[in-house]
Amino acid sequence: GSTLLVASPPPNAVIYYSSAGQPTGVRARGLSALLDGGIEFSPNGQKLWIASFGSNQVVEHDAASGALLRSFQSVCGLLPTDVAYGPDGKLYVACLGDNGVSRIDLATGQSLGAFVLGGSGGLQSPRSLVFGPDGKLYVSSSTGEVLRYDGTTGDFAGVFVDAGGKGRGPVGALGHRFLSGRLV
Repeated sequence: GSTLLVASPPPNAVIYYSSAGQPTGVRARGLSALLDGGIEFSPNGQKLWIASFGSNQVVEHDAASGALLRSFQSVCGLLPTDVAYGPDGKLYVACLGDNGVSRIDLATGQSLGAFVLGGSGGLQSPRSLVFGPDGKLYVSSSTGEVLRYDGTTGDFAGVFVDAGGKGRGPVGALGHRFLSGRLV
């Protein structure tokens, strides 16, 4: 059967639900008492990464059992908000306090530092990120924009959605823009 994964703020937990809508339990938690950020599965579905906002870490869990596998510290200067698995096999982290995006080499567990430099293209307090089918990295900014970056170099590649909500990409019934099935 299928399950639904929900990041639930009050208990700061990732909760699984059955296809019938019944909770099947807490499978993972962030490391802090504060609300954590975004979550991402590995391509094979075996690992789950959580941006642990309050503890300034990214944590990796076994997706089936919820067991904590490892944590990545000092990825951001301050406040990781979301994570995205890149086409190059690295993990990308939106860093609210740095106004940029960092990345992690999952093979070694080492932080590779900034990928999108703080403020590049006008990026401020990034909230979420996703790689598009075009290989570009799309990052939502607190300016109300969705900014596009080269998925290989991290260089600014333009504004995808401007602060007024005008841009390219499918729009859902509530006016939200989606890219590859994810809200941006």
